[in-house]
Amino acid sequence: MVRVENSFQLLYVSRLAPGCNWEVVKEIVAAARRQNPVHGITGALLFDGERFCQLIEGEEAPVRALLQNISVDARHTDVRVLFADQSPRGRTTQRWVSGYCDSHELEVFDSAPGPGEGVALDWFLSVLHGADME
Repeated sequence: MVRVENSFQLLYVSRLAPGCNWEVVKEIVAAARRQNPVHGITGALLFDGERFCQLIEGEEAPVRALLQNISVDARHTDVRVLFADQSPRGRTTQRWVSGYCDSHELEVFDSAPGPGEGVALDWFLSVLHGADME
């Protein structure tokens, strides 16, 4: 069971590695659905056909360990942390979900300098509310 009071949040963006097809996205989602609840992780993963953008929430150590695993996962490239901090409002999500969004919605993270830390999280949450979620 997820404890809501744990509120470390980390938002990252990455790209689907060259040579990987969309089949790996199903593998990533299936593994996340199995493993994240075990570690008390909630959040949301959006995929636009090219980019992943994920909010990971939970206790800080498991969240950072998950990011480390993602960073060395051959299916991801160009992993960049956009936001990492304690949330004074608690968790945004009560479970882990995944979904798809339009490509133009995540393009904002490609530009330099792109949105600042707080703005990046707000942008992601606004995209999340309009995404096709499972």
